[in-house]
Amino acid sequence: MHVQVPEPQHRALGSLESLDSQWQPPSGRSRRPVGSAGGELFQAIVLPGFSAMRRVPVLAVLLIVIGVLFPTFVAGWMLVERNNLLGLVLRDVFLLAVMVGSVAALLARFVAVTEVAVARQRFQRVGFQTFMAYVALAVLAVPIVFGVVRAQQARDLLGDIFADRGTSEPLYVPPGGGVPGVRSVLLLGSDGGPDRFGDRIDSIVLVSVHEASARTAIVSVPRNLTRLRFPPGTMMADRFPNGFGDLANAVYPYVANSADVARAYETADLSPAAVAVAQGVGYSLDVQVDDYVFVDMFGFLELIDVLGGVTVELDTTVPLPPNIEGAKRDIPTEVGPGVIHMDGTLAIAYARTRYADSDYGRMERQRRLLTALAVQTSTTEALVRLPGVADALDEMVRTSMSRDGFGRLVNALGSGTAVVESVGLAPPLIQPGNPDYDTIRGIVREVQAAIASGVPSRFAPAVEG
Repeated sequence: MHVQVPEPQHRALGSLESLDSQWQPPSGRSRRPVGSAGGELFQAIVLPGFSAMRRVPVLAVLLIVIGVLFPTFVAGWMLVERNNLLGLVLRDVFLLAVMVGSVAALLARFVAVTEVAVARQRFQRVGFQTFMAYVALAVLAVPIVFGVVRAQQARDLLGDIFADRGTSEPLYVPPGGGVPGVRSVLLLGSDGGPDRFGDRIDSIVLVSVHEASARTAIVSVPRNLTRLRFPPGTMMADRFPNGFGDLANAVYPYVANSADVARAYETADLSPAAVAVAQGVGYSLDVQVDDYVFVDMFGFLELIDVLGGVTVELDTTVPLPPNIEGAKRDIPTEVGPGVIHMDGTLAIAYARTRYADSDYGRMERQRRLLTALAVQTSTTEALVRLPGVADALDEMVRTSMSRDGFGRLVNALGSGTAVVESVGLAPPLIQPGNPDYDTIRGIVREVQAAIASGVPSRFAPAVEG
């Protein structure tokens, strides 16, 4: 039954509806959305929280902090640390912040879009626009979720690589102190394999970096160096007062397989054998050794492949060994001359071959390869390939360095012109079987003084890759 509303009452209802549509809450917030639905949804994705400020200010502020300010803070953090970007990315706290921030920023946008949809549906149909906004968020979520997963994997791997020393003290400081502003890292290359007992040190390389200028010196120490000395008062010095009774590369397995000696060199999470080698090289060469990096040379193959290979210019033909453990393909009988781009298999065969000349020639090739890889690998490239680099490093590297220090070392080596000094302690410069340690110490001091002063030594320029 139809009820006719009296005319005065009908006019009164119309006036109430008009007032209701124009009424503003005391807070000044309007219940009716302003602008187009598509515009608000787009704003919710780009700047979550801003579109909700008039309706739900507390939620809006929370969304702005999570979805806008926190990502801006992370970007600013990276800008401030731009000179040590790789070191920053290697930090566990930074990776965690990026992971949590990425997920939170995505959720903030989801909440912002939902808030707009709920507010709009009271006044208009926004189903299609909302659906498209959720599709856009889904597309955005794919790389974010993938990045978060890979970042977590990188965190797990990096935790295995870097030791927790609990101190930044050098492994060895000579009585007169080191060269001011110069840090040195001992690279120990192992040729340990499944058919060998223990890890044999295949290469010993001292990398010194002048921190202010990033000028770098590479000194190759022959693995067949004899009578390696150790700091007075240490276990190895007591056992070998006249110098180690075997070749330098035998120090590592000697300490590793002698429980009482290993205990004497235990320091936090570090390898006792690597600490003993670092102290022996530091004392014998009269050079400060801040850290060591222990590298499995077969794992080095993987790293070179991850970084896209390395290019080396060869003056002559270099005969190669018939096979290499871990090789991913057949090895040619020779390589060069000319500019050669090498994958990991070819690079390791080139660095390890003894068919070409001798151990000293091999030292030269390893130093040349390290220099080329350092010059050709940028920090940006290392960051882009970080998950793969972390995988490779987990298989090949253990170090006493902090993540930040390792990042600074890679940044220095990757500057393009960093390696300005390069020398091999080999004949005729020295005689490893009968070493004159005074001469050796003079050589090392000369190259370190060169990178500190910027005045080239007699060993410059470095070998170009």
